[in-house]
Amino acid sequence: SYTGEPINKNDMLEWINATVDRIKQLRPEVILEIGSGSGLILFNVIDYCNYYYATDFSQNVINYTKNVIDKFGYNHKVTTIACIADQLPYKNLKKPYNTVIINSVMQYFPNLDYLESVIIESISNMTNEGNIFIGDIRDYRLLKCFHYSVLNYKNKSTNKAEVEYFAKRDKELLVSPEYFIYLMGVNEDISYVEAIPKFGEANTEMNNYRYDVVLH
Repeated sequence: SYTGEPINKNDMLEWINATVDRIKQLRPEVILEIGSGSGLILFNVIDYCNYYYATDFSQNVINYTKNVIDKFGYNHKVTTIACIADQLPYKNLKKPYNTVIINSVMQYFPNLDYLESVIIESISNMTNEGNIFIGDIRDYRLLKCFHYSVLNYKNKSTNKAEVEYFAKRDKELLVSPEYFIYLMGVNEDISYVEAIPKFGEANTEMNNYRYDVVLH
């Protein structure tokens, strides 16, 4: 957002390693990833679980993922599914999952109702105890701080009206940690919630303005 350039390789490696470490701490057995993309999480976690459902709305990225899976011999422990997040074919999942991953995709959901329906559906189809890892959540509390920071970087100065303008134009879904506490209050299957800051030394918008949540 600051430069329009890709985030550098070392910062991305720090981000993915921190995310993978956090998921591994949940001791996943069978994983259901909603929004798996080209497999950035999948191919870093597959050796630490028994089975993996990789789902994404894009048939093209699912085809790419499947080709890599076949090439490296993981087709015995990975199933790929092309579908949108709120239409997962839960009845066709033959292995019960105990870990759900929604990483760096929640901001593209249309609204909170959609997010809630995806979370509740994944919980109601979890047959045993488990966890839902929601990663890279843009923090609504820091929306104006973020836009101030970007504008100040680009212009070396800014004002309140500019910040308000760009904050209102931000169309991604941003959520405060309090929302997940509310969710626990309306769903008795959620025993507790962890809201965790991003860990890392890189001065990136991911570390500075996003956080992770684990629903137990």
